[in-house]
Amino acid sequence: MDEPSEYIDFVARYGDWVAVKKMAVRKETRPEEVVFHLSGIRNSFDRKAFSLMGVNADMLDEFSRGVSKKSKTYSELGKALSALDSKEAKEAIAKSCDKKVSRIAEIYLLCKVMADSGFDTSITQQMLSKMYPDLKLKIPKLGRPKKG
Repeated sequence: MDEPSEYIDFVARYGDWVAVKKMAVRKETRPEEVVFHLSGIRNSFDRKAFSLMGVNADMLDEFSRGVSKKSKTYSELGKALSALDSKEAKEAIAKSCDKKVSRIAEIYLLCKVMADSGFDTSITQQMLSKMYPDLKLKIPKLGRPKKG
């Protein structure tokens, strides 16, 4: 096999969070493989970014589950999105973070309501796996630490 001509490397270490995503790109590497890898990188840091900004995503997830339906119709999505204008949504956002970062919490909640309603806001590995069955999600093996 020939040497890779390009690489996509993502390495992050911040506090106790570590993410490593590496990919060697060769002539035979298909564009969808690269996009699959890039979507995995995005997945690694997306939720962490909100957490680092002080947004309690679990609180907002709970609100989203209460207003979202997986019907994948625009009329149902419209109903779910209109709930973001409610007093309850504003209270959930206020409880989930400091006032200074409430705009960031609103962004998280908007994306979460759309995703919970069955509408993707970005390319996901799950989406690509359905389109290209040879692209598989790698589930990390959770092993026990070695005794030393």
